[in-house]
Parts: sequence; C-alpha cells; structure tokens
Amino acid sequence: MLYRTISMIGVLLSLSTAPLAEEHRAITTAQSEDIINRIRQRALAGYRRYRGIETRREINTEEYNAETGRLKSTSRALIIFREYFYEIPDTRVLRYTENGQKKPVSDYRKSRDMPGYPVFDEEGAKRYRVKVVGYKMIENQRCYQIEIQPKQKTRRHFAGALYARVDNLEIILIEGTVGDLPLGIKELHTKLFTRSSGELTVLRSGIIKLRVYLPLLYPDTYYVTSITVLEHRPIPR
Repeated sequence: MLYRTISMIGVLLSLSTAPLAEEHRAITTAQSEDIINRIRQRALAGYRRYRGIETRREINTEEYNAETGRLKSTSRALIIFREYFYEIPDTRVLRYTENGQKKPVSDYRKSRDMPGYPVFDEEGAKRYRVKVVGYKMIENQRCYQIEIQPKQKTRRHFAGALYARVDNLEIILIEGTVGDLPLGIKELHTKLFTRSSGELTVLRSGIIKLRVYLPLLYPDTYYVTSITVLEHRPIPR
C-alpha cells in the first residue's frame, strides 16, 4: 500500500478587495459542474494519448515506533517509476540504502498493485461524486477546492480533495486517502504537489504518512515517506 500510493502560505496583502469578496461567495451547482467538466476534458485528452507517466524520483522513508515516536530506521532510494493509468507499475531501482548503508537494489520492495481509479477518466463520474466547495490559497495561488467522494469504498478509490488554480485550472495539490483501508493499515494520508505537463497532471513532490499495526503479526509502526520527482516523461500509447 505504501508503494502503490507512490498507480499545500498565501500572500494576502497582494489580493485586491474584489478577489476577497469572491473568496466568500458561494459557488453554484452550475459553476461547479462547468469547472469539473473543463478539468475532465483536459484529463480525457491525456488518457487517450498516453498509457502513463515515467518519472525518476528520490524516495526517503523514516520508520517510527508509533507508540513512543522513536525513529527506528531510515531508507533512501533512487528509482525509475513507470506509472500506468490502468496497469501494474514497473519500477527500476538505481540506488538503495538503509540507515546510510548501501543495500542490494533487489532489497527494495516494488509495488505490484493495480493503480487507483482515476477521478477524471471516462468512468470517473460513475465512481466519484465531485464538487467544487470553495476557494483556498495554495503556494500563493488562488485555487478551487474540489471535494472527491467515492461512490464505493475500496482500496482503489480515492477520497479527499484536490486544488486547481482559478486562473487556468491547473491541479497543484491532491490530498487525501483511499476509500477503504486494507487490513493492518490504521492510517493513510497523502499530500501530493502536482503540475500540468500538456494534458497530464504530473507529480512534483509529496508526503505519504502511513500507520501499520497487526496484533501479534506486525508492530505498531508509523512511516513517513517523502517523494521528489527529478524528471518525468509521458508514456505514449
């Protein structure tokens, strides 16, 4: 689950009184539907043209005793991650260390899970309730706050919010969890900073927080994983 999940200060003085007034104005149902439709149409173009996105990324993980907060171990990896929209991802590990010691790249646990269900593809409207609920400043950008609720609660459904810039509808932050936590997963929260690249929304960086506990089988453990994307390219069909 940790690796699959691996397929947010506003400058208020710079705002005029007109945007501030709009900040508190309710967004109508018609306005919400129009915003969502425009985001979906852009996303659909990307799904039709590409199979996924390949990224070279650094992944740093800290493992803690969830009860005491004591740091137990750290790991760092440099990987090539081929994230497909509808297929199991491919991972090539270039470098892997644990607690500062170089380890065989084969020790890195690769994801073999199917990706989550996309929110804005052809089936997205059947799987999710999507609504623009307000405005929020993210990274000095005024954004629409868009609430995502899964119609079914499974580990492949997303639940949370995304933030799209008001001026161009670029999605710059995705924050949330999954519809249903698998056995042993007590907490899962993702905060992913993104940007547009043509028709695609691509990851820039992110934080994943995960708590795992299975009595007698797995100790109460808290993981904090940071992701930094160094480069990316779309995977054509």
